[in-house]
Amino acid sequence: MKYTIPANFGNDSIALIQWAHEADLTSVVVTYVDTGWAAPGWTGRVERCKTWVESLGFQFVLLKPKVDFATLMLEQKSFPTRKFQWCASFLKGLPLLAWLDQPANDSGCSATILIAHRRSASRAKANLAEFIDESEHYGERKVWHPLYLQSTEQRDALVKRAGFELLSHRSLECDPCVNSDASDVLRMDLSVIERTAVLEQALQQKMLDPDFYRSARNLREALAEISEPIVMTNHFVEMFEMGCGSPFGCGL
Repeated sequence: MKYTIPANFGNDSIALIQWAHEADLTSVVVTYVDTGWAAPGWTGRVERCKTWVESLGFQFVLLKPKVDFATLMLEQKSFPTRKFQWCASFLKGLPLLAWLDQPANDSGCSATILIAHRRSASRAKANLAEFIDESEHYGERKVWHPLYLQSTEQRDALVKRAGFELLSHRSLECDPCVNSDASDVLRMDLSVIERTAVLEQALQQKMLDPDFYRSARNLREALAEISEPIVMTNHFVEMFEMGCGSPFGCGL
């Protein structure tokens, strides 16, 4: 194995995999972590992506953390915050490192990790470097951002060449995410709202930005109070880049 792409199968992940194919990279492994908190129907997209990845001659690996999202919240007795997105380390970082460190995979730390970050995606990434020679998040392995100079239009073109439709939202490997806002909530399936409200009640905490809830006690009640149209923004990407989930490419 020469390259590992931790993918969430949003627009950016798809674009990066297509770029790796067009760049004729070999010995590529694409990993996906099942957090147990994906949106309904997202599993179908993952299966489609698995078939596509393997058709390119790349290897696909499905990883699972020791506990799923909801169980982790209950064990920690708290939700992560926008600033401290510790969930990514537990649910994504640790399973990937455990897999990489196996002798049959990359115990010698020679693989390069490809992440789909782009400078144009957010202000926080304006000075993104192409390479990180030794990343503490990936066991001192080299990290490469091949798309770092690409515009959104160039990314979209890669997605289309891959044969995928452009999503109007982030990857839904976790839904909701602590960075979700009102526009994201309006898109969510009612079953997602319900399971979040149940978890909020169990923890006696609110998962999202407290300002979003107003007088509501949980996400179910907050959704019912939304009375005005919500304008979609780039809020989600910006919030991720401000927290500790960014190195793991959450939402991409």
